[in-house]
This record gives sequence, C-alpha cells and structure tokens, in this order.
Amino acid sequence: MNSDESPNPLLALPENQKEDLFVWLREGSDDDAFNLRLKDIEIPPVSRRQIDEFFKNYAYERWNKRINRAAQEADALVNLVRESPSQFSEAILAALGQEAFRQIAGGRVQADDLVKYTSLFLRAKEQDRSERALNIQSEKLHLARRNATEKALDAFARELPQNPMASAAFEELKKQLLDQTEHLEDLT
Repeated sequence: MNSDESPNPLLALPENQKEDLFVWLREGSDDDAFNLRLKDIEIPPVSRRQIDEFFKNYAYERWNKRINRAAQEADALVNLVRESPSQFSEAILAALGQEAFRQIAGGRVQADDLVKYTSLFLRAKEQDRSERALNIQSEKLHLARRNATEKALDAFARELPQNPMASAAFEELKKQLLDQTEHLEDLT
C-alpha cells in the first residue's frame, strides 16, 4: 500500500496543529518544506494528494465554523435589538443582521466590535425613549396651557356684567382664542 492510499494523518491532528499547518500552507509553502514542518511535529511525510485533501477539508471546515459563528453572533445582535423597548422596523433589523454577518464572516469584526454595535443600538434606544418622553412632556405642556387659558377666560367671563350681548360676544371671542391656540401649537 503506498502513501496515496493510506488514511490522511493530517486530518487526525488536533485543532491547533491543523490551524498552524493550514496557515502555513495558505502562505505558500512547498511540499518539501511542508514535510519538514511535519517532521518537527513527528508526523511522517505525506503526499501532494494528502496535502491537497487536508487543505480542502480544513478550509471547508474552517469556513463553516466562521459562517456558523457569524450567523449566531448576528442573530444574537438582532435579537438583542429586537427585544429592546425601541421599535425598529424588520427592514432595519434585517440590514443590521446582514451587515453584522458579512463583517463577521469576512473576519473584519471581533467581539469588541459587536459590543460597540450593541452599545450604539442601546444609545439609539435611549434617544428614542428620550424623544418619546419629550413628546409626552410637550403634549402635557400644550394641555396645561390650554387649560390655563380656558380657566382665565372663564374667570373673566364671570366678571362680566350679566349683559347677554356682551356674554355672547365674549363666548365667540373665547372660541376664536382657543382655536388660535390650537393652531399655534400645531406650528410649534
């Protein structure tokens, strides 16, 4: 039985040795240099076919791990944002997931970068919450202003002499002022 027909010893190596040999092959070592490297880790020389088989299998395995990791981390990021009180559209979440996946799979994003993305979304959530609080506060202020104006006009109306024409004119003025107050609030 020749070495081309024997099981490939490279595929049985521990993960860290596979990674070292893969990187070394990817950098362009030739068969002789590669076999010398194997001798250093007490592996007998291998054939070109075994080297190619190892490279192909390990590259596939490595790529699948990276893709799976990218998918898991992108999903985790999207789920974190989805569970936040801020409402982001599914289109934004899909874009976030795709971009995170693309960068992780491409090897351009590390765990620290995901923490930064997450903190950016949490800040966006906090800003959204602050904007909603400001809108509620603005609405309360608008209602308080309207109520104060209405109370002041009612008090003034009670002071009018019991003249029916003056009361009718005052009620019309009151209605116009309140309508104008509404329009002023719409402009702000």
